[in-house]
Amino acid sequence: MWITNAHLIGTDAALAVPQTSQVHLRFDEQYRLAEISAKMPQHGPVPRIDFQGDFVSLGGVDLQINGALGLAFPDLSEAHGAMLEKIGAFLWTQGIDAYAPTLVTTASSKVQTALAVLAAYRPRQSLPQAAILGAHLEGPCLNPAKRGAHPESFLQPLTQPVLQDLLGEFGNQVCIVTLAPELDPTGTTIAYLRSQQIVVSLGHSLATDLEAEQAFAQGATMVTHACNAMPPLHHREPGLLAT
Repeated sequence: MWITNAHLIGTDAALAVPQTSQVHLRFDEQYRLAEISAKMPQHGPVPRIDFQGDFVSLGGVDLQINGALGLAFPDLSEAHGAMLEKIGAFLWTQGIDAYAPTLVTTASSKVQTALAVLAAYRPRQSLPQAAILGAHLEGPCLNPAKRGAHPESFLQPLTQPVLQDLLGEFGNQVCIVTLAPELDPTGTTIAYLRSQQIVVSLGHSLATDLEAEQAFAQGATMVTHACNAMPPLHHREPGLLAT
């Protein structure tokens, strides 16, 4: 398939054509970019989409998406395989190459069910769909004072046993965990999650700048919806945002 008359974001050296010029892009059967040409080669009748000068860029990666097409991801069940396929196809049409279905704070049993569904579905994903990177667990180890819409009854302390029980046998289906680092004075939970190849993001937190610095030193690398569910910047109390 060809995309014709498109502007491609990149450097002149990388494209081997002037960046201001319109180019033609050929994709193989796996939807991978196979050729960039300043002139449209004569390949006979082939599928093509005329971009009429619009830009082509890399697909987006959505790391926090709570649901789509009427399905909230914490409600995933064995009956939702077809719905996951529809969601992946829909996100692909919106320019999303990959995403992390986000499971907000809920009962541990529902988290386990959702992770089991993802474990069964991910191996059979096929293009054209947005790929599931793994689940993003936003909670349940959040500061109650900054829980926002997360139900307080399902919040849990930030300890390694809690996380082990939550992940169960599906730790390899989780790519991100959002947590409030000040809930763990031992400083061991972030290191545990990193040992499981899980990205740690800080959020729903009242962490001081020192607590945030310690969390980043222990392996945290992200902040979830910065400025929301955390104190604002303050010249005397810098906090997580300043860190």
